[in-house]
Amino acid sequence: IGVAPGAHWIAAGAIDRGGDIQATIADAIESLQWMLDPDGDPETLFDVPHVIVNSWGLADFHGTPPCDPQLWSFLDAVEAAGTVIVFAAGNEGEAGLRRPADRASDPWRTFAVAAVDTAAPDLPVAGFSSRGPSACTPDGLPAIKPDIAGPGVAVRSALAGGAYGVKSGTSMAAPHLAGVVALMRQANPDLSPTDIKQILFQTAVDLAEPGEDNAAGHGLVDALAAVQQAAATI
Repeated sequence: IGVAPGAHWIAAGAIDRGGDIQATIADAIESLQWMLDPDGDPETLFDVPHVIVNSWGLADFHGTPPCDPQLWSFLDAVEAAGTVIVFAAGNEGEAGLRRPADRASDPWRTFAVAAVDTAAPDLPVAGFSSRGPSACTPDGLPAIKPDIAGPGVAVRSALAGGAYGVKSGTSMAAPHLAGVVALMRQANPDLSPTDIKQILFQTAVDLAEPGEDNAAGHGLVDALAAVQQAAATI
């Protein structure tokens, strides 16, 4: 179902440890380590995921400060293995992005996704969708965040137990991007994570203010254009 029907899917239960944030972070690290080698055989490569979607993040009310770097090296290690890391930007509106989606150490990390209401004619960014800028840069100067946007308002979604329901949030938008990444990797399996993100940026539909902005980043993802450009790079 969804953006990439037929894709193989695995999951790690790495969030919601009853308010124990350090336990949640430890579980996230262990999950990322597992994702590097799901079958436990370092001689195989087929099992390394093409993309990992993270519909979670830590905020001030979790006691996690902005620009918290605890997960950064682990995220870098997974992307070095060829996996694209995608994060929901957060649902705190003008209060800013969650962590580690607020990381802006270069134009591609961490890949943060905003939520757009695609049922509205002018495609507005949802009021709850976390806005930038982010000061999580090498020099502390503000950078534009989030990076891109996906459908995130009243999205028909699969629920536990086999049912369907309507959900809203950047946690609904981020999986759209993961699905597009899967389609791009199907079109060209050799694209690097940086190449994939750059294509997504270049093909996105501009929203809000002209050019990149702190509400929708580069704009709304365009699945067809992104896949066509991925195929054209072969």
